[in-house]
Amino acid sequence: MCSQKLNVSVVVVLISLICLCGQSFSADPKYPTRAIDVVVTASPGSGSDVLTRVAAKYLSKELGQTVNVVNRGGGNGVPGVLSVMTAAPDGYTLIGDQGISSSYQLLSKDLPYKVEDRTFICKFGRGPMVLVCDPKLPWKSLEDAAKAGKAAPETFIWGGLGGQSVGDYVQLQFFSAAGLDIPKLKKVVYQGGGQILAAVAGSHVQFGVTAASGAPPFTQSGKVRALVVSGDKRVAALPDIPCAKETSYPGVNAAFWGGLSGPPKLPQFIVDRLSTAVKKLVDSKEFIADLEKIAVVPYYVGPEGMKKEILGEGADTSKLEMLSAGTK
Repeated sequence: MCSQKLNVSVVVVLISLICLCGQSFSADPKYPTRAIDVVVTASPGSGSDVLTRVAAKYLSKELGQTVNVVNRGGGNGVPGVLSVMTAAPDGYTLIGDQGISSSYQLLSKDLPYKVEDRTFICKFGRGPMVLVCDPKLPWKSLEDAAKAGKAAPETFIWGGLGGQSVGDYVQLQFFSAAGLDIPKLKKVVYQGGGQILAAVAGSHVQFGVTAASGAPPFTQSGKVRALVVSGDKRVAALPDIPCAKETSYPGVNAAFWGGLSGPPKLPQFIVDRLSTAVKKLVDSKEFIADLEKIAVVPYYVGPEGMKKEILGEGADTSKLEMLSAGTK
């Protein structure tokens, strides 16, 4: 009998110790204790890459550990995301999330993971897109471009990217809102926003898009004409260009964004530590000033809001893709 009571006591003590250890781990104040790798599924110099690097610089200071940005582009973002989804859920390998690594992947079939299974942490910035045209054309506004597209869709040539991208998404938003016959429009595929700008400047295409940060050198030199900035605010780098809200097409609001996600089952204390650090960033005057230099605004959205926005963006993009293909 005494032996049985002793065994029960030992079990109770062990369970208590396990619970205490679990509580200590779940509230570990020491994270992070070493460098963090943030995987960006885009090439160096892209809008999301530059945004993530700015955030990484300030996060390194806030967290007291180096935050490295690792570029793993190609494959529509799948290889880069997979490298994080299969990593240990310890907070030291994260996704520098953006549309190509999340919402646009929702349109893909046979992914080796589910987009929804990642641990959503937060968003930290948002950059508007700029719709541009060949300056040799008489178009002075989106309304002018819409009239031309309606009158002769077969001769309306636009520059886009292969696969899914915010550049294509924002143009499709406009085409749909303007009532253009999207399947009849002629799309020329390029590898990046820089190539699209060069194509517009060289009169190879009539219409195109770029991140707001990439537009000033081309607009100031007169090589392309900026027609509108997506969203509801003008940007300091293009003060004379109206935002979409000021036009007949306020729904043209797609933008590139940057955020953080992690592998599945990332502990809550890590999510809280990172999201709290980002909250401090978006209120920092220095961080805001650096974002203004790249035509980006601070934009904080927590885990649940981030997931909701990504799923919504994916659903909207799917509808526009079907319109582009001439299906419903």
